[in-house]
Amino acid sequence: MLFAAETMWPKATVVATDIDSLAILRLRVTSRGWRTGVCDFLNPRSQRGSSLLRSLIGYTDLVLLNPPFSCRGGKRIPATSGGVTTKCSLGLAFMVNSIDYLPEGGELIAVLPQGSLTSERDTAALDLLSRMGNTEVLKNNGFGTFDQAEVRTAVVRFYKRHNQAKAERSPGLNTCSAPSQKLLPQVRIVRGATQMNEIQRGEGCAGSIPFIHSTHLQDFTICSHDKVIGRLGRCAAGPMVLLPRVGQPKRSKVAKHSDSDVFMLSDCVIALMCPNPESAELLWKDLQSHWGLLEQEYVGSGARYITNRRLSDLLTRLGYSPLVDSPNGRNRVKKGQRNGRCQNNSA
Repeated sequence: MLFAAETMWPKATVVATDIDSLAILRLRVTSRGWRTGVCDFLNPRSQRGSSLLRSLIGYTDLVLLNPPFSCRGGKRIPATSGGVTTKCSLGLAFMVNSIDYLPEGGELIAVLPQGSLTSERDTAALDLLSRMGNTEVLKNNGFGTFDQAEVRTAVVRFYKRHNQAKAERSPGLNTCSAPSQKLLPQVRIVRGATQMNEIQRGEGCAGSIPFIHSTHLQDFTICSHDKVIGRLGRCAAGPMVLLPRVGQPKRSKVAKHSDSDVFMLSDCVIALMCPNPESAELLWKDLQSHWGLLEQEYVGSGARYITNRRLSDLLTRLGYSPLVDSPNGRNRVKKGQRNGRCQNNSA
């Protein structure tokens, strides 16, 4: 990236840091006009100890970043900008740590995993960036764009505002008006929690309970289901609309179910419980008519997925009143009850 930048702006002063001392030694041989230094950019002590970086605070017109794409285990890393420290994914940590080197009006270009722009673990970091400037996605890259990197990435541009006022929400979040002027019915969002390798099939067994996985959602309905032996798990009762939590989004997998049956949900399914069949029908039609908005909420560097928060935000924009069930709740759902956990009557 720096070689390309030097070609584009031959009169610019190029500054390069890296945690790898051998990489810096090679640059000192091949690029004698550059200013180079060894630094662990995620280590505050290493940053403070770099005289090269200290001289750049507030004076760098353009920052170019290509941080590692992998952040195994969902680890959150401390990062600081404007005296505020937050925790976020690896890619955003590099981005946040770079902001103080920009003057007002300075810019940053980064190649990041697509998931870091919408991940719930990065919410605080994204809010911090929105207070410091404006962020936009210049380009989305699919699998195989970069050699040996099977991940979806995005080219992101950050502009440090002169005015530090809080940024408005991006235009894409406000393009949808509610289907009606009045608030639509409350919708309870229940995300399944049972993994397929945890279930014990119980077809024909007394006390078994219907179980839904994303593969059971086809042709806009629940095409089939498994029977599992009763156990504590996250369940939902109809009337409801069901959709996959993870995977390639398809219209036909947004299913409606009007009866009051109780189903245990796999961790790949989200249920939207409605107060009556008419509300479920209306919600299903709204999601179908606004399919483009729902589809774009499925993001991710690998498999695409949707979160409770993004789904809740979308429902709010459509005029509904969403309520997200706490994943730590100890509620139980039996036939006729409307909360987020269930236990078979015979369990």
